[in-house]
Formats: sequence, C-alpha cells, structure tokens
Amino acid sequence: MLLVVAVLAYGLVIPTLGLFGDDWPHLWVYHMFGLDGFSQLVMWDRPFSAWVYWLIAPLAGENIWGYHVYLLLIRWAGAVAFYFVIKEVFPKSQPFPTWAAVFFLVYPGFRQQPQPLEFILHFTVLGLMLLSFLCMLHASIKTKFYWVYQVIGTLAALSIFSVEYFIGLEILRPVFLWMVTKEYKPMKLRLVYIAKIWLPYLVVVAGYVYWRIFVFSFPTYKPTFLSSLFTDPIHSVIELGNVLVEEIRAAVLGAWRQIMTLPGETGANWGYFLLVVLTFVIIFFWLNRFRKTQGNASPLAPILVGGLAVLLAGIPFWITGIPVQLAFPWDRSTLPFMFGVSLLLAGGLLFFRPVLRNILAALIIAFSVGMHYQNTQVYQVEWNKLSQFFWQLSWRAPGLQPGTVVISDAIPLWYYGDNNLTPITNWMYAPESHSTDIPYNFFDMGERLGKSLPDLQPGLPVDHTYRFLNFNSTSDKLFPVFYNPRHCLRVIDGLSAQIKGVPNRLRKTASFSDPQGLITTTSVAVPPAFIPEPQHDWCYFYQKAELASQLHNWEEVNSLWDQALSLNYQPVDKTELIPFIQAKLQTGDFDTAGQLSREVMKQDDTKPVICALWKEQMTSRGQIPGDFESIFDALRCETVQ
Repeated sequence: MLLVVAVLAYGLVIPTLGLFGDDWPHLWVYHMFGLDGFSQLVMWDRPFSAWVYWLIAPLAGENIWGYHVYLLLIRWAGAVAFYFVIKEVFPKSQPFPTWAAVFFLVYPGFRQQPQPLEFILHFTVLGLMLLSFLCMLHASIKTKFYWVYQVIGTLAALSIFSVEYFIGLEILRPVFLWMVTKEYKPMKLRLVYIAKIWLPYLVVVAGYVYWRIFVFSFPTYKPTFLSSLFTDPIHSVIELGNVLVEEIRAAVLGAWRQIMTLPGETGANWGYFLLVVLTFVIIFFWLNRFRKTQGNASPLAPILVGGLAVLLAGIPFWITGIPVQLAFPWDRSTLPFMFGVSLLLAGGLLFFRPVLRNILAALIIAFSVGMHYQNTQVYQVEWNKLSQFFWQLSWRAPGLQPGTVVISDAIPLWYYGDNNLTPITNWMYAPESHSTDIPYNFFDMGERLGKSLPDLQPGLPVDHTYRFLNFNSTSDKLFPVFYNPRHCLRVIDGLSAQIKGVPNRLRKTASFSDPQGLITTTSVAVPPAFIPEPQHDWCYFYQKAELASQLHNWEEVNSLWDQALSLNYQPVDKTELIPFIQAKLQTGDFDTAGQLSREVMKQDDTKPVICALWKEQMTSRGQIPGDFESIFDALRCETVQ
C-alpha cells in the first residue's frame, strides 16, 4: 500500500517530467565522461557519493524517466524501512506505525521530488540509515543473528560519509535501544548492553566527525555558529534560539499547512480533485482494517521521540548556517525533519477519539498527495518554459562560435540557475565535446557580473570554473538574450535594445556586443533528445525570420510571413513583426510594411524602434520612392536630414 501511495503522489506524472536544477550537471558529465564524470563532479564537496550514481546510471543511461522511477522506488523503500523501525520501537501500537510511515512518505515540506539525479543520493543514504537502525534494533532483540545484523547495520551506517544531511539523527540510536531493551535489569546491565550494541555505530560517527573536521575541513559550508560562539557567545545563542523557533515551526507546522494551499500558477483542476478523493477512499478503507485492533497507546512517547528527532535533524544546518525553509531551493533542508515530524503528527492523532483517527489520517494523506500532484504541475510548467527557451534559441542560432557566453538578466526559470543552463547550452552546441575546457557558457548577469564577468565593457577576460570544468573567453563574445515566457525569445542587438521591457544591463551589453556575428549556419544545433520540441507556432516563424533577416534572405522572410498568416498565427508582442517589416521594406512592399508598422505602433512605446527602422532604410537608399516617403510621413517619424 505504501507503493500505491508513492505512485499516486509522485509516479503518475513521471512520463511528462524532465530535468531540473542540478540534475543537469549530473547527467551532462555522465554524457561527456561516463561514470568517471560523477566522481569528478562530487569530488570537491561529497567525495564518497559517486557510488550511488554508479549503481543507477548504467541502467538508466540518458533516459530521464529511469532516474525518476528509481527515486520513487528508493523513497518508497525508505518509507517501508521507516515503518519497520517504528514498529520495533513502538510494538503493538497499530495503526500508529502505519500512519507515521505514510506521513513520512508524503511529507509536504520537501517538494523537490521532480529533481531525481540530485536527490537519489539523499534518499539512498536516508534509506540505508533506516536499514542500519533496523538492523541495530534486530541485533538488540534477536541474538541468534546478532553479528549478521551488526555487520549489515554498520556497513549501511557508513553511508553518512556520502551526504551530511542526516548526521544529527544518529543520536537517536541510544534512545531507541533504551526503548527496546526494557527487559534488561538492573540498570547497569542495561546500559552496558546498549553500549555494546551502539559501539560500532558510534565508531562510524566518530570517524565521520574526525574526517569532516580535520581531514576534509569543510570545503564548502563552514561551521559559522561555532566560530561566532567563541567570539560572541550570548548573541550567538540568542540568535540560534530565534532561528530554531522559526525553522522548526516551518518544518513542523508550515509544511503541513501547505497541503491546503494550491499553486497559483496551475490552480486546482479535475485531476487534482479526483486524485484527492481516490486517495482518501483508498487510505480510509485500508486503515479501517485496524479499527478493531487500535489500542489506547499514549501519545506521550511518540511526541517526545518525535520532538527530539526534530531537534537533532537540524544540527548540520544550524551549525553551518544553512537555512531550513519551505521555499525553493532550501526546502531540501527539511529532509531530515521528515523522521521526527511524522512521529509528531502520528502521535498527535492519538489525542483524538479512535473513530476519528483514521478519518483525519486519510484526509491529511489525501491532501498531501494532491499537493505533490499540484507541485509537479508547476514543475511541468517550468519544463515547458525550458523547452521553449532552448528550442527557440536553436531556431534562431543554429550554431554559435566557441567561446560564446549566452547571457541574460532575470532568467524567468525558477528551478534553474545558470550553472544548470550551461550544461544544456554545451550539450546543444558541442554534443561531442569530452574536454574539461568547455566551449560555451551561460551567465545570469545577476550572479556573474562583477565576478566571472568583470564589467559590461568590451575586451575583458571572462573566466569561470564550475567544479572541475573551466571556461575562458572574453566579453567580446557575449550573446545577450531576453526571454519573457508570454513572448518569444529575443536576441538583443542595437535595434531590439530599443524595445520597451528589455533590461537596462542587456541594453548596455548590446551597445558593444555583436550577437549576430557569433551565429554560424554551418551546423544545426538541437537540444538534447529528451527535451521535447514544442509546436511550431508563431515563435517558430519569428525565430526563423530573424535568422533569415540576418542573412538578408528576404524572400524566405516573406515566405515565413505568408505561412504564419495562413495558419492565423499572430504575435502577442507586436514588436516581433520587425523582421517581416524589414523584409517588406527591402522587397519594395511599402504598403504592407506601413500596415505592419502601424500595427506595431498601437503598442505602447514602440514608435522609437519603428521609426529607427524606417530611418535606417531611408539612409541606406540612394533614392527614396514617393510612396515610401508618404508612408514614412504618415507614421509621423521625423525626416532624416
């Protein structure tokens, strides 16, 4: 049944999901360097994590659905392991372990499930930790296979070297051992026995702490709290207390409050309502099989253990100052809180009358499944935006000179940073490259200006390193682009820089860059095969017309206009008619050029760019036809002297 819930929450949309965030660098380095690429990618921050990718990459290859399925299965397996751990710690308490396991599976604080390559590491390690807990508990109560359980549990515990998120939960081990060894008396004998069982796991944790502090020495996030504690202890403790209150409230209360909030971009739909109702019915009838076996278990122990687990979960984040928030991308910090929060919520149900418990549990689970479904719809919107962005770029610029920096400002792609867009750019324009010196880069001006890109001036060196990959070029090869998802992607040159809405820093870039000179037509670049090509709507004809206009192929531009017109395609942004106006002017169809120009000028603040276009034609012509001049005057543009 946990697998059914996992599929309902995360699996129904897998065929339509793509890659997001740091998924791209992971799959790209595998594309370029094979399994060794994973080792090089993670070497600087998590050197013992590549093995996770070595397991799945040979099976999934470059089929992204394979990684989505694997993440779903490993998350389900972790929930199963969690169920058995809770069942050992709280025996004869059904359906409490069942509630806790399903809450653990659908915990709404973490909403980055659609990013499989990044988080198969985290859920694999979490699953192994839970397996290690289970083996330890079995070793404490089933002495026949004591050494087998201890060896397996210790080996699984070594996974904490792969990712640091769950190190705080290791402190739960002696608590659980205390709870399952009640028959050992006197107290001294019980403590000795617990120490004996816990010892190998304590050695693993001690080894990890020593390695992390004295060998690996925090190459990325530093223990800022410990540093400030020595310099200003009182202020540091007060500030930590405030952070704990806010972040625990977010991870515990804020996370579940989200299940009643629908994403504004997609809203509720029939699929959402049907899924919520179906899930409620399935879960309610499934849980009702426990209605005759529900005991009068006290909520005190689950709530105390859950509260302790919540406090321990935040240790690695509070020491390093990493935020625990519900907003992307920091909702990933809520992952270790799933353990304690699930116990708290399941324990809270024990305060209600038995007849209400399963109803409330089914409602919470159903709305959580619905929230995850809605969350994937938001990701799907992002995937469609990404598809449009790179396919339009390929239509407009079928080739780019090596050393080109595609640069933008305020990229409207929420789940992608420029380090995620650089792999796509290289995969598209240099798919056969296997060099650590990459030929292309993508810069978000807000991130790189003043750093890798010193200033918006020509002739400056542009150097950027991402993990083990290097890029070197100059600011002469900036390729400015602007993308509004409601409109078409636009390459910013001297003319398009005059259009309202183009960010000022892109205007400045256009004043010295030569994006058209960087475009080549000797090859036809296309995005990776798993990025679906969008419908050839208005933006397809616009991008092809822009390219043909750059090549002065005016007949092709006119042909594209006729095709778009026959299909009833029209731009939302009227300035996208500019290449067609240029073609009409060049081929002497001044009436149509005037008609299209007047259409553009109905849009606010478009007169300067249209007049500049007509003035350019007047300047370049040796003799101005009368009908040209009359239309020009009718547009109320100033006459060129």
